Amino acid sequence: MDVKLVSMSNLNPQSGRAMWFGSVESFLDGPLSGADPGRETFRLDLRNVLRGISADLPQARRWWLAIDYELPGEPGRRIDACLLTKGAVVLIAARREDRQAQAEMESCSAIIRDMQSYHFESQTFKIQGVVLLTGRDDAVEAIGEVCVVGTDYLAELLKTLPSGYPSPRDAEAWLNSPYEPLPNLIESAALVFRERELPQIPKVSRTQIPRTLEYLEAAADEALRKSEKHLVLISGRPGSGKTLLGLQFVHGYGARADRRGVFLSGNGPLIRVLQTHLESRVFVRDVHSFIYDHAIRKVPLKTARILVFDEAQRAWDREKVRAHNREHLNIDVDQSEPRLLLNAAGGIDGGVLVVGIIGEGQQIYSGEEGGIGLWEEAVRAHGRSWTVHVPPDLRDFRHADSLRTDPCLKLLESLRSHVAEQVHDWVDRLLEGRLEAAAALAERLIAQRFYLYITRTLETAKSFLADRYASEPLKTCGILASSHARSLKPHGIDIEYLEYHSPQLITLEDVGEWYSPDPLQSERHCRAMNRIATEFFCQGLELDAALLAWGADLAWDGQAWRSASLPFKHPVQDPHRLRINSYRVLLTRARDGLIVFCPEDPDMDRTCEGLLQAGFKKI
Repeated sequence: MDVKLVSMSNLNPQSGRAMWFGSVESFLDGPLSGADPGRETFRLDLRNVLRGISADLPQARRWWLAIDYELPGEPGRRIDACLLTKGAVVLIAARREDRQAQAEMESCSAIIRDMQSYHFESQTFKIQGVVLLTGRDDAVEAIGEVCVVGTDYLAELLKTLPSGYPSPRDAEAWLNSPYEPLPNLIESAALVFRERELPQIPKVSRTQIPRTLEYLEAAADEALRKSEKHLVLISGRPGSGKTLLGLQFVHGYGARADRRGVFLSGNGPLIRVLQTHLESRVFVRDVHSFIYDHAIRKVPLKTARILVFDEAQRAWDREKVRAHNREHLNIDVDQSEPRLLLNAAGGIDGGVLVVGIIGEGQQIYSGEEGGIGLWEEAVRAHGRSWTVHVPPDLRDFRHADSLRTDPCLKLLESLRSHVAEQVHDWVDRLLEGRLEAAAALAERLIAQRFYLYITRTLETAKSFLADRYASEPLKTCGILASSHARSLKPHGIDIEYLEYHSPQLITLEDVGEWYSPDPLQSERHCRAMNRIATEFFCQGLELDAALLAWGADLAWDGQAWRSASLPFKHPVQDPHRLRINSYRVLLTRARDGLIVFCPEDPDMDRTCEGLLQAGFKKI
């Protein structure tokens, strides 16, 4: 049988793309016309392995093979060969000598994860990953579903696959299968902005987000119909889709003129990133300027009926509001931001709905430590004029006109880290100092293909990420560090911003370019690995991979985490809690995995040991 090249014009637009696709029999008996001539050694090795298996297992000739398979919609992200049998798919990556075996294995593991999660026809298949060392015949290493092997061991592995073979129709269905990967925050916002629809992907539909949207719509309908004031507080862990939920609600339900919505955020970098990539300054508004306009200057809100405050845990307390307005505006304001926002909303004629979206344990600025208590105080100040909706664990609103609770107002499932649902539990255990408990959970995270590595050398970490994402130009990976990690300066990480502004730190002017999902050839892009984002410039945002430079501002002393004595521009109640929260933000930014750079410094030895005890693996 002649080898047959699949024409791209015959494929489903959402399907995978392969340089060559056909039966193993075609691959063995025909010429390899159309294949990349630079991969001759790999193709010959694969042909020899399959020919040997076919002699012992004739049905193997009826397996199907895709050469140079590229994941749909992810240019450059490809696997050298996909072998399709009855009920199993083997992904084979040919090892290139200029790449680390560890990075190759992580790349292959990530493709397995994504195909099992987002490739419809592969979700019921057993998927085995193989890194094939051309010219070798011995097995080298095996981790989970990924093996680094030579040709002899590959033959033995293939002999263990389930018996049987797929029909041509089943093989074609697999090749043309829909593939719907989870979009990142910027991509999700673009979908909402342009289509006003929540991304229709299984990962989102299985979470509470659709149910929470229904609840918000019902609360808004009631408030507008009865001309009432309603406050809904929604809490959730980092990466649970809080911002996506708010954007969808405002720019879906709140798009009509008679119930116009406004999306507010106090996160300057998030606002700038979304405004840059959506080319719109209306989509997201700065909450501080909004409060100044409508609560302090008392500019009437004529059409808005729905106000959504994202990251409402970052609302300023009374002292921060007073200090800011005295310093910048030379006026006295003696109320917290939640109270000012309810003042502005209370002045709207008719019904109104205010939604506060609260990130748990993410207060990182001075003036943000009041948290949920500021909202309770704001409701108390307004008497019994507000109906309040909260998750069951936030019940201290006895001064509300009516208090309602619903579990759907607490978002628990992670959208950021793919299948690693327990990454936030692991971070909690780590920062609570329960290292053994963290280590047990880390093993499960790694089994779910969320990698956790540590190195004492910055260049080793950079090199790993460069190798790991060499074939994935659309992926984002960058350096993160605490804003108080001044101990890192001798090790190539300068985060100074008080005495002078380090040129290594990203700014509001270039934060959009740093987070760009496009493969920019720019020195300002995160993949250039020469600019650093602190907790203030990554909260609410995400990367595919994060390189966290750990500083001496939060150090492990063998028993507990200790924070250094630090300068703050404004008075703070609990400096140690702010450090813990800052590292919680830094540790929860990544979708694929995390690498920690812990400097080779005697003062950091115990911290490195503690992180290893918590489950990090050495590169």
